[in-house]
Amino acid sequence: MRSLIRRIVLSAALALGGLALAPGAASADTPATVLFNQASERCPDGAVWDTQDMHPCAPSNNPGKWVFTPVPGWTGVYTINNEADRRSCLTASDSRPSGYQCYANQTSQMWRITPYTAPGQSAKYDMVGVRIQNVSSSLCLDNTKKNFGGWKLYMFGCNDGAYQQWNIYRSSYEALFGPVGAHKGMTWATLEQRADNVVHVGYDTASDPYQGDTPAGSRLPVLCLRKDDRPAPAGVPTSGFHSWAGGEVKATAPVPGTQLSSRATADQLCAASFGADFRMAEFHDASGWGLWANGTLPTQTRFWTAIDDQPANPWS
Repeated sequence: MRSLIRRIVLSAALALGGLALAPGAASADTPATVLFNQASERCPDGAVWDTQDMHPCAPSNNPGKWVFTPVPGWTGVYTINNEADRRSCLTASDSRPSGYQCYANQTSQMWRITPYTAPGQSAKYDMVGVRIQNVSSSLCLDNTKKNFGGWKLYMFGCNDGAYQQWNIYRSSYEALFGPVGAHKGMTWATLEQRADNVVHVGYDTASDPYQGDTPAGSRLPVLCLRKDDRPAPAGVPTSGFHSWAGGEVKATAPVPGTQLSSRATADQLCAASFGADFRMAEFHDASGWGLWANGTLPTQTRFWTAIDDQPANPWS
């Protein structure tokens, strides 16, 4: 009874914010996929109008299948529609995601999907990992069996855990992000980190800007840049190679190069990590070979960095 009342109340609240949605345009939807959790090795059961229990994912267990439907006007944001009834959207409510009637403009039904493989993990059964973050709460789709008498879907703060790695069919992943990367990618390193939050990052003897230097299966941070034409600090060159980029750099959590299936995918990862003005840094951002910017970067790792005019990216 409590579950029924809860569904009625939420449906009424959603209806106040927008008209009920018909199923998304089929031409824009991804192929249907299970949501296979890396840590629990379970899938949501696909209950159309209720909370989601987690069960083994073998075909004999009849796991739920889902379709990612792009939200118009939102880059990288989707509703997650139940394949059994496209009127049902996965909805974040009271920390327990459930299936509810789809409504327009409801951020609790909008999910930001980004490539993700947890540290030390490798996606299983030829699937590819993603992170699923709710637009309304900024919490990530997780799963737990604490306090629920069995595995359930759950909303939790985004972190680097395997409980937030959701493996999807390769066909669905490629519909979202393009072909899985397989080419060596170019990497840069921190060349100098100043105490005043100024950093020099770029080419070193391990970099190969012509063919790529690091296998796509390696896990490295993506170097992200936001350009805003800020003035150069004292002592930083403003022209020529290795000059001031007029912005700020940050590094994402390490990701396999295989998940960088296009420049747009890498840009989307930067924007999701740090804000809409961030994108993947590119070889020529400060005339070439390196750049200076505001920021603090780790010094013991390398960074995936794009190059636009050479086949030296994981997606090349």
